[in-house]
Parts: sequence; structure tokens; C-alpha cells
Amino acid sequence: MANKVGLTDARIAGLKAPASGQIEVADGIVTGLRLRMGASGTKTYILRKRVQGKWLNVTIGRHGPNFTLAHARRKARDLLVDVEQGKSIARKPGAKRKGSKGVGTVGRVRQGGVISAVAVGHRQAALAVMCRG
Repeated sequence: MANKVGLTDARIAGLKAPASGQIEVADGIVTGLRLRMGASGTKTYILRKRVQGKWLNVTIGRHGPNFTLAHARRKARDLLVDVEQGKSIARKPGAKRKGSKGVGTVGRVRQGGVISAVAVGHRQAALAVMCRG
């Protein structure tokens, strides 16, 4: 359930992660902009907009030093302009997310043979060495 208190840098910094599930805080300046926070403490900006009778949730970006509330508001406004102009802002089915390395599923990677590490976004996800069995 969304909390209808506006977003500020101080409020975002003071948010406490919920014990379970997610919380959302709506922005009072840009309609549809929300900050979603999960139990892990990760803060993600989303845009929620009703398009052709259906609710559309678009992930804008993860909150951090390189992506602030000001960046999220700017991007949300740009997306809202695109919607008003009739452009689709939804990710197409099968489209890769920004930052995706296109590795595929674990099953598909395993079919390729032995692997020790796969780059995922900006992190390294170490995988156990997998051999065909």
C-alpha cells in the first residue's frame, strides 16, 4: 500500500526497510513517481501510470549516489511526455534490461559446458564450476 507523503532527500535517507514485503512512497511533485523499498533495503524508483485502462509499472532506476530523486523526477517527466504523445514506454516481451549481459538462463549456460563466473550488471556473481553430468 502506498504512503501518500511526498518524497524528499531527507525522507528517503530516513526510510527504514520493512520487516517483510515492500513499501511505496508516492512523490507529491511528479504524479505517478514512487519510491519502492523492499525488506533488503534496496530503494527503487518506479513510475505507475494508467495507460489504455491498464496500470503500467515502469522501473526508472535504483536510488543511489549516481541516481537521485532529481534524476528520477526528470526521467519520470520524460516518460510521462512519451505516454502523452502515444509512445509505448513498456519493455517489449523478451527485451533485455539495461545492463543485461544477455547470458540467458542458468540452464542455457549449463548446456555450454564449464563456467566459473558470469558478469551480471555491475556485480560479479560467482557460480560454482558446473560440468556436464
